[in-house]
Amino acid sequence: MRWEYKVYMKTKVVIFGGGEGGRKVMGRLPKDIKVIAFSDNDAKKHGTSLDGITIVKPADIPGMDYDFIIIASVHAPAILRQLEDMEIDKSRIEIGWHLLVGTPAAFPWDAVVFLLILLLAVTGSIAWLVS
Repeated sequence: MRWEYKVYMKTKVVIFGGGEGGRKVMGRLPKDIKVIAFSDNDAKKHGTSLDGITIVKPADIPGMDYDFIIIASVHAPAILRQLEDMEIDKSRIEIGWHLLVGTPAAFPWDAVVFLLILLLAVTGSIAWLVS
Protein backbone atom coordinates (compact mmCIF):
# COMPACT_ATOMS: atom_id res chain seq x y z
CA MET A 1 0.00 0.00 0.00
CA ARG A 2 1.39 3.36 -0.99
CA TRP A 3 1.90 5.98 1.69
CA GLU A 4 -0.59 8.42 0.15
CA TYR A 5 -3.45 5.93 0.62
CA LYS A 6 -2.59 5.29 4.25
CA VAL A 7 -2.40 8.97 5.09
CA TYR A 8 -5.74 9.80 3.45
CA MET A 9 -7.43 7.43 5.90
CA LYS A 10 -5.92 9.38 8.80
CA THR A 11 -5.91 13.06 9.51
CA LYS A 12 -3.44 14.04 12.24
CA VAL A 13 0.31 14.13 11.62
CA VAL A 14 3.43 15.30 13.39
CA ILE A 15 6.16 16.51 11.04
CA PHE A 16 9.65 15.77 12.33
CA GLY A 17 11.69 18.64 10.98
CA GLY A 18 11.08 22.14 12.27
CA GLY A 19 12.75 23.97 9.40
CA GLU A 20 12.43 24.45 5.66
CA GLY A 21 11.95 20.71 5.02
CA GLY A 22 9.03 20.61 7.44
CA ARG A 23 7.51 23.68 5.83
CA LYS A 24 7.81 22.10 2.37
CA VAL A 25 6.23 18.84 3.49
CA MET A 26 3.34 20.65 5.17
CA GLY A 27 2.74 22.70 2.04
CA ARG A 28 2.46 19.57 -0.08
CA LEU A 29 0.07 17.65 2.14
CA PRO A 30 -3.57 17.30 1.09
CA LYS A 31 -5.84 19.88 2.70
CA ASP A 32 -7.66 17.28 4.83
CA ILE A 33 -4.45 16.33 6.66
CA LYS A 34 -4.00 18.28 9.90
CA VAL A 35 -0.46 18.99 11.08
CA ILE A 36 -0.80 19.01 14.86
CA ALA A 37 2.87 19.73 15.61
CA PHE A 38 6.37 19.93 14.29
CA SER A 39 9.18 18.24 16.20
CA ASP A 40 12.89 18.89 16.07
CA ASN A 41 16.07 17.84 17.87
CA ASP A 42 17.24 21.47 18.04
CA ALA A 43 16.38 22.57 21.59
CA LYS A 44 16.39 26.24 20.48
CA LYS A 45 13.29 25.54 18.38
CA HIS A 46 11.26 23.87 21.16
CA GLY A 47 8.27 25.98 22.16
CA THR A 48 8.54 28.18 19.07
CA SER A 49 6.30 27.82 16.05
CA LEU A 50 6.59 27.30 12.33
CA ASP A 51 3.73 28.69 10.25
CA GLY A 52 1.67 28.96 13.45
CA ILE A 53 2.23 25.35 14.55
CA THR A 54 4.19 24.59 17.72
CA ILE A 55 7.57 22.85 17.53
CA VAL A 56 7.84 20.23 20.28
CA LYS A 57 10.74 18.19 21.56
CA PRO A 58 10.85 14.58 20.33
CA ALA A 59 10.19 13.27 23.88
CA ASP A 60 6.72 14.88 23.69
CA ILE A 61 5.62 12.82 20.67
CA PRO A 62 4.61 9.58 22.44
CA GLY A 63 2.04 11.46 24.53
CA MET A 64 0.43 13.11 21.52
CA ASP A 65 -2.72 12.01 19.66
CA TYR A 66 -1.43 11.55 16.09
CA ASP A 67 -1.89 9.09 13.26
CA PHE A 68 1.48 9.42 11.53
CA ILE A 69 4.87 11.04 11.94
CA ILE A 70 6.35 12.33 8.71
CA ILE A 71 10.12 12.77 8.72
CA ALA A 72 11.05 15.90 6.76
CA SER A 73 14.80 16.03 7.18
CA VAL A 74 18.01 15.02 5.45
CA HIS A 75 18.78 13.22 8.71
CA ALA A 76 15.91 10.78 8.14
CA PRO A 77 17.87 7.54 8.84
CA ALA A 78 19.07 8.83 12.23
CA ILE A 79 15.63 10.23 13.09
CA LEU A 80 13.99 6.93 12.16
CA ARG A 81 16.34 5.10 14.55
CA GLN A 82 15.64 7.72 17.22
CA LEU A 83 11.88 7.23 16.91
CA GLU A 84 12.25 3.45 16.94
CA ASP A 85 14.39 3.73 20.09
CA MET A 86 11.48 5.68 21.60
CA GLU A 87 9.35 2.59 20.83
CA ILE A 88 7.16 4.41 18.32
CA ASP A 89 5.49 1.92 16.01
CA LYS A 90 7.40 1.93 12.71
CA SER A 91 4.13 1.55 10.77
CA ARG A 92 3.19 5.06 11.96
CA ILE A 93 6.42 6.65 10.66
CA GLU A 94 6.79 7.87 7.09
CA ILE A 95 9.82 9.40 5.42
CA GLY A 96 8.57 12.30 3.34
CA TRP A 97 11.17 12.36 0.54
CA HIS A 98 8.51 12.56 -2.17
CA LEU A 99 6.90 15.48 -0.34
CA LEU A 100 10.22 17.28 0.00
CA VAL A 101 11.02 16.83 -3.68
CA GLY A 102 7.53 17.22 -5.15
CA THR A 103 6.11 15.92 -8.39
CA PRO A 104 8.08 15.91 -11.67
CA ALA A 105 5.89 18.70 -13.07
CA ALA A 106 6.78 20.94 -10.13
CA PHE A 107 10.32 19.65 -9.61
CA PRO A 108 12.28 22.51 -8.03
CA TRP A 109 16.00 22.94 -8.55
CA ASP A 110 16.57 23.12 -4.81
CA ALA A 111 15.44 19.48 -4.73
CA VAL A 112 18.22 18.57 -7.17
CA VAL A 113 20.75 20.22 -4.87
CA PHE A 114 19.16 18.45 -1.88
CA LEU A 115 19.52 15.05 -3.57
CA LEU A 116 23.12 15.76 -4.58
CA ILE A 117 24.00 16.71 -1.01
CA LEU A 118 22.26 13.59 0.26
CA LEU A 119 24.20 11.43 -2.19
CA LEU A 120 27.45 13.06 -1.11
CA ALA A 121 26.57 12.46 2.53
CA VAL A 122 25.77 8.81 1.89
CA THR A 123 28.76 8.02 -0.33
CA GLY A 124 31.22 10.41 1.29
CA SER A 125 32.67 11.02 -2.14
CA ILE A 126 32.25 12.99 -5.33
CA ALA A 127 34.10 10.40 -7.42
CA TRP A 128 30.83 9.40 -9.11
CA LEU A 129 30.40 13.00 -10.26
CA VAL A 130 33.75 13.33 -12.02
CA SER A 131 34.07 9.85 -13.49
